[in-house]
Amino acid sequence: MDVELLRRATDSVPAGAVSRAFAFFLHFDYLRRMNLLTPNIEPFFRAAGWVPGRAVVVDSHVPRAHPAFRILQAFGELTVGHIGTGEECASSDIEFGCPACPDEQVDDWQEALRTDFVCLGDVHHGHGQLWLDSQGRLFLNGLVASMMLFVGHDFAQGIEALLKGYRSRPMLLPSQEDVMVWGERFRAGDPLVLTPSFFHARAL
Repeated sequence: MDVELLRRATDSVPAGAVSRAFAFFLHFDYLRRMNLLTPNIEPFFRAAGWVPGRAVVVDSHVPRAHPAFRILQAFGELTVGHIGTGEECASSDIEFGCPACPDEQVDDWQEALRTDFVCLGDVHHGHGQLWLDSQGRLFLNGLVASMMLFVGHDFAQGIEALLKGYRSRPMLLPSQEDVMVWGERFRAGDPLVLTPSFFHARAL
């Protein structure tokens, strides 16, 4: 960012407008630095009506310290993307800002991973819910078909996978034997299936 160029551009602008513009820049810069908005997904969000500096009221049940708070503040009430043919599976729409309480499956995974999930919204016309944990990892909980999927190690990675139709990783708890995803049955021990030990190992 050329600070001198920014100063010259704002010299003739009223102070209040400069303050607002600078606040928008800081907000946009925060989204970029926190890997919440990358060039690969930004066009999808702009097409949905997002603009730098956008901020909506976040549900009071979302802790301000949780990484989901900033995401919901910036993107809440937007529907991004659409269902269609994707790279590996169907691409998805994402409706941000649909508050939800964890069901038994989400609760079990919260306990297994020793983390806290916050719902970011619905995906695939309400067939699933998107959850962000306290480390910023993205998960999907199936509502029509019972399943838990690992979508991405961070928000931007996971959102790009959903919007472009890349497959998520099926997950199984030690008490579960198999899960049906995309018409395929994945069993415990399959190298594609993630278990709590996978996430614990990455945290070391």
